[in-house]
Amino acid sequence: MFKKKLTHKKIIKKAEKLFYYFKLLKSTTEKKYPLLEEEDIVNKQILLKKLDDLIEILKASTKKYISDEMSLDEFDKKLNNINNLYNKLRLENPILNAIIYGYLTPSIQAIIGTPVPDAYTFVSLFENLKNSD
Repeated sequence: MFKKKLTHKKIIKKAEKLFYYFKLLKSTTEKKYPLLEEEDIVNKQILLKKLDDLIEILKASTKKYISDEMSLDEFDKKLNNINNLYNKLRLENPILNAIIYGYLTPSIQAIIGTPVPDAYTFVSLFENLKNSD
């Protein structure tokens, strides 16, 4: 049975914009939330480290998960793994969650060039990338 293969050049090009979004998220966290109390500063440093980790996970995942030999089903399973990591990070960090929903979600459409779903998740954003030409 023939499995439909993904075409990747445009997806990877758009994924670069997604990495830019997470870098913007990190920069915004640094600038917009100058937390003063020592405990908050430590929490902020932890959050920024997790954002760095997330950017690296996304880069590695794109290279590892988006391959010409991969079927759509395999790709969807990999997306689910990334989504779980993303949601775990978001739920563990109320500041990150607030930035995503309150500040940067309106910017995603401009950065990515596709509509943003109401219930924003990392997978739905990748679905937009995967399904667009």
